[in-house]
Amino acid sequence: MAQKLSFGFICDPLDNFNREAETSLFLMREIGARGCPLFVWEPKDLFLKQNEVWGVGKKIEITGHPHCFYRIVEEKPYPLA
Repeated sequence: MAQKLSFGFICDPLDNFNREAETSLFLMREIGARGCPLFVWEPKDLFLKQNEVWGVGKKIEITGHPHCFYRIVEEKPYPLA
């Protein structure tokens, strides 16, 4: 079976999302529904390491729960370049 694509977003903090109007959230829901890995970074989490772009990212799952619509699965530094 082919490996699924992973998707990443550099966005505002998830807790600040307007759940009724946030375009990124609509995309995240669709990606999650397709079972693809989903990652998020905030601009403050990006940094240079030996001239390469890195970010402390969160692998998340979209839950659909009205009060907490995501769950953090893992948080660690990822190379982004």
